[in-house]
Amino acid sequence: PEIRDGISELVARRGIDLVQLEHLPLGQYAAGLPAGLPRVLLFQDVASSVLRQQVRISGGMRKWLLYREWDRSRYWEKRYAAAAGNVFVLSRKDQRVVESWDVGARCAVLPPLFGEGFFDPPAGETEAGNVLFVGAMHRWVNIDAARLLKEKIMPLVVRECPLARATVVGDRPPASLRALAAPDFRVTGAVESLGPFLGRAAVFAAPLRVAGGVIVKVLQAMAAGKPVVATRAANAGIGAEEEKEILVADRPEDFARKVIGLLRDRARAAAVGEAGRRFVRDRCDPERSRRRIDEIYAAAGRR
Repeated sequence: PEIRDGISELVARRGIDLVQLEHLPLGQYAAGLPAGLPRVLLFQDVASSVLRQQVRISGGMRKWLLYREWDRSRYWEKRYAAAAGNVFVLSRKDQRVVESWDVGARCAVLPPLFGEGFFDPPAGETEAGNVLFVGAMHRWVNIDAARLLKEKIMPLVVRECPLARATVVGDRPPASLRALAAPDFRVTGAVESLGPFLGRAAVFAAPLRVAGGVIVKVLQAMAAGKPVVATRAANAGIGAEEEKEILVADRPEDFARKVIGLLRDRARAAAVGEAGRRFVRDRCDPERSRRRIDEIYAAAGRR
């Protein structure tokens, strides 16, 4: 009730051109806005798409519970998108999902908008064999990726490159993940700055089995000129060219082989890193992104 009353108070004032609802549960208020007032529902991630990936890799009771949540989320996403009429997403992958619903909503992709400092080269010298993974380590998808890196990928990498080691950076790692720490697998917890860790990384790994929208940490590594090995799920929202701007593999043995190849061939690693840096610089050019965002909102307001 407080949210509903607050929205009513806002739209009653003069000068409101458009109302943007930032998260899926707020979509319930779209239908109650005054007729003719443009409204937008913003999906940071399309939840049903992420849940579908989790259903695919889960089993037992968890699989059933996730399937039920996926079915419920898909219903409400479609209903609220239809009520809003405008949907903004952060990746072309999510745009394709929304458009497949065929609910009559106009869907636009907001480009990433980063400050100029995002493209500054990180400090520090690259350390041979240093494999970096970054994420908020209280999130299940990142814990799953870190465990995959530790248990199935790094043993294969270390077998071929004995000096290789992985560093997992991110706040609030659970005790179960900290317990996996070893000479070739470091778990840092929260850090003041990611820059030094990016600077020392020889390869950035993103073995995410579940991913939604744009994975900013992958863009950040690419912007720093670091060669990235990622799953198809991690690259789906980014759309970098495989084998040129990013290396892609889903099976642990294939993922490890791509990492090993980059650690052994510095020229190849440098070429992939530079191609990725150019890709991000072109796609995420701040001035171009600002102009595009202005165009998207103007179009939604006119509609």
